[in-house]
Amino acid sequence: MSNILVTGASGFLGKKVLEHLLEQGHSPIALYKDYNRKTDKELFDRVTRKGAAIHGNILDRDLVRRIVSGYELDHIIHLAAIPVVKMCDADPWTAYNVNVMGTMILMEAVRDEMIRNKRIQKIIHMSTDKSYGDSSPPGGYTEDTPFRVTDTYCTSKACGDMIAMSYAQTYKLPVCVVRCGNLYGSADLNLSRLIPGNILRLLNGEQPVLYTDAAKMLRELIHFSDLLSAYDLILVKGIPGEAYNIGTGEMHAIKDVIDLIRKKINPDITIRMVQRSFFEITEQSLNASKLNALGWEAKVGLSDGLDEAIDWYRNWLDMMNKEAVGVNK
Repeated sequence: MSNILVTGASGFLGKKVLEHLLEQGHSPIALYKDYNRKTDKELFDRVTRKGAAIHGNILDRDLVRRIVSGYELDHIIHLAAIPVVKMCDADPWTAYNVNVMGTMILMEAVRDEMIRNKRIQKIIHMSTDKSYGDSSPPGGYTEDTPFRVTDTYCTSKACGDMIAMSYAQTYKLPVCVVRCGNLYGSADLNLSRLIPGNILRLLNGEQPVLYTDAAKMLRELIHFSDLLSAYDLILVKGIPGEAYNIGTGEMHAIKDVIDLIRKKINPDITIRMVQRSFFEITEQSLNASKLNALGWEAKVGLSDGLDEAIDWYRNWLDMMNKEAVGVNK
């Protein structure tokens, strides 16, 4: 079993990765900025018993160096980022610091460590399909599709992507870059996102919200379990210095996704259309044939993935409501 550093460990994906690594018997080293002591304590207690949970910031150079040099790491999964478009646009200084300099700080720490110790076998750097910029061509973006960045989020993530690749080429670090579509599934509490926000609205008896400009936009949706299986494969078979797209090959109109959620929870509730204009890429699809050739394929269809998510949010909402009743007694 392996010692695996996970940066950004308290985010939606970070916690899924920690749970997955624990189930596999690995020893996760979690670097987290903060986590919810009420809902996540049990997970981080398990991490501490098996590996280590370290409170800190990816921008703390000394801390990152101590972690990389002190834990006999076999692998690194680098997730630390500002992942929300609105947050990046509102605070570009922080976005560029975390998404760009955070990546460089980690890569520099690994470069220093590998001069002395070649133990680290693979580094997965989590990037995004948003860096490709323009609407996807027929057949989807390939890993060679040029970047055409626009907003702060896309630009900062593209810069981090290129920095990671440059360390693979220049310093021969064992880096694989992963570019993924829209991730979803249980326990995502960023309610500004399409799926968790509308699931909770419907569970609360409210209308789901659809912005007019987004209705016909086409997106791939990747269930977190498919992403985790891709990580497993890349850690073993991924070629250092290569990028891998993770996609299902299926695009869904935003309106159809919301409509499917509505039908699963309460078909009597109608969608509330909200007039809003904003810049978004019209169509995004990833060509995952490169990863498919290694033996990976997406296994969770949208309907089954939504069922998994809805069940979790229903149970979570019941728990929150019971606790609220108990507090108000």
